[in-house]
Amino acid sequence: MIADLQPHPAHPPSTLTSLSARIERTARGFQITYDLGADLSALRIPAPAAPARTDELWKTTCFELFLRQPHGPGYFEFNFSPSTHWAAYSFTGRREGMAPIDIAAPTITRQQTADRLILTVLLDLPPSPPAETPLRAALTAIVEDTTGARSFWAITHPADTPDFHHPDSFVLDLPPG
Repeated sequence: MIADLQPHPAHPPSTLTSLSARIERTARGFQITYDLGADLSALRIPAPAAPARTDELWKTTCFELFLRQPHGPGYFEFNFSPSTHWAAYSFTGRREGMAPIDIAAPTITRQQTADRLILTVLLDLPPSPPAETPLRAALTAIVEDTTGARSFWAITHPADTPDFHHPDSFVLDLPPG
């Protein structure tokens, strides 16, 4: 499933020409590929580093996946940095009950040219929900330029301000694996 991400109108991008995401459910979880087109010299893209669980990745260029079951207030948030740092959280409700998820580190690979950044993520599903559970997803990104301005990208923006946690952001139906 491929989705074009759109910038939030209150935070237009300075140099991006395109941003799309592709998600596929695998036997163990997901493969997600983010494809960003831009003059990359105008963006702040974290340098490659050893994979590590890291909080507050959203403060600079970062790609995200939000997952929830079709019914119920709880959901998961996953953050993936081009540096290969990552984060994984569960929430009991909208921005409530945040807790780290104990999962294996995702495999994050990066391909980069002067005008394209492709980030591919292999993510194992947490133990709950089971693999046979249908899920709803939101694919998102934050892109920071060299001036420090950030643009917020999603399939849809249901609020006047960027809010990837908004329940109406979960628009992709992912069948069981």
